[in-house]
Amino acid sequence: MWKIPFYWAIVHVGVTGEVILKHTAIFEFKPEWDLWDSYTLWWLYFLLFERLGEKIVPPPLSRFSQNHFGMGDGAGLSSIS
Repeated sequence: MWKIPFYWAIVHVGVTGEVILKHTAIFEFKPEWDLWDSYTLWWLYFLLFERLGEKIVPPPLSRFSQNHFGMGDGAGLSSIS
C-alpha cells in the first residue's frame, strides 16, 4: 500500500508544476490536450515503469522491500546500504 501515497505525492507535485508553468511561455496546453490528460499520463508513466522495474529486477532480488517505503519508520532509508 506504500505505492499509492508515494505516487500520489509525486504526480500531484508534477501536475502542480504544470499548472504553474501553464501561465508562462514555457508551457502551453493545446485545445485537444488538457490537465486531465496530463494527470492521466503521469499515472500511466509511473505505473508502467513500476511494472517494468518489477520485470527487470524481480522483488526477491531488489534491495528495497515493502518495509522500506512504509509510513512512520523514517521511510526506512537508514537501512539501505
